[in-house]
Amino acid sequence: MTGNFGNWDDQTLDLAIRAFTEGIDPQSLEELNRSATAKDLESFELSLGAIHWSHSDQVVVPPAETMKRLEREASLWLGGPHKNMAPLPVELPKRQPRNPWFAAAGWAVAAALCVLLFVQEGKGPGAPTPAESMNALVAQAADLQRIPWSVTEDPLASGASGEVIWSDELQEGYMIFQGLEPNDPALAQFQLWIFDPSRADWDTSPVDGGVFDVSASGKVVVPITARLPVQDVALFAITSEVPGGVVVSKREHLLLTAKSS
Repeated sequence: MTGNFGNWDDQTLDLAIRAFTEGIDPQSLEELNRSATAKDLESFELSLGAIHWSHSDQVVVPPAETMKRLEREASLWLGGPHKNMAPLPVELPKRQPRNPWFAAAGWAVAAALCVLLFVQEGKGPGAPTPAESMNALVAQAADLQRIPWSVTEDPLASGASGEVIWSDELQEGYMIFQGLEPNDPALAQFQLWIFDPSRADWDTSPVDGGVFDVSASGKVVVPITARLPVQDVALFAITSEVPGGVVVSKREHLLLTAKSS
């Protein structure tokens, strides 16, 4: 589960800890998103939550989609699904906007995290690949959507294809690309936008689905890291933006769209 956040500088680590324990202002959040990838932030959140559980006298249940993702990744780490695994003895709560559900851990959690990074880095079985996690989602999600990408007239998208795999219930999904021109992260990055009609101003202010890079011209699987919960996705869209992404896209380079039926 450990990601590349072991290489973060002190300022990025401090911002990430405060973001997931007490909350940070929009300017600091934007700075954090420029300094760390969405994939590393997700890995950091899961590791922070795991440490909290191991140091808590009283178990605090995390959001349902985080718990289910942890269960799937643990199953993959152990070599596959375990049908005889006993169900959890608690009823998981429905998804809430990113509440600091492990805030009580405080800076003791941060210290434990630093120890975890040094002790566990490079040891034990590797974390599941995006493709493996995607296959686990496909096998378990009852409300799975598979939506093909449609290519726009932008020359950057010429020859690209693939699909979006998404579950509203689990708030988890993956993007598959084939033939999308690789980007230079120093010049531009791809950014996903999620349009949910149940949200206010959904058409002008879609949910940020995270920035990502494509380094190979073959088949690529990219996890979706929605910044906010979405209830009824109508459209996914990919744009090309400045490194680190933007808060509001001008959609000057709209490359791909996937419209839900």
